[in-house]
Amino acid sequence: MPVLKRGILALCGRCFDLRATYQAFLTQGNAFWACFHQKDPLEHCWYYREVGAALAPLAGCPAWQEYWRLFHELWPTQPVPKPDGKGG
Repeated sequence: MPVLKRGILALCGRCFDLRATYQAFLTQGNAFWACFHQKDPLEHCWYYREVGAALAPLAGCPAWQEYWRLFHELWPTQPVPKPDGKGG
């Protein structure tokens, strides 16, 4: 499978996860994080920031833009990398 298709599959999967996380966070608030083994929301933030940065070659894709919109909704004070992979 070409690298681009694998990236799109990864992006779709993580975007689905962020949508579900955001919806659960809206209904449960900070108590939502207690359902995970890793209960620190900033650790989840780190993971999603790094995955999103790795998928920066897909920056022109609407799903990538949705990914970062959801990321910002969950962690509004955290920097969002620019499509060139640098912090923002």
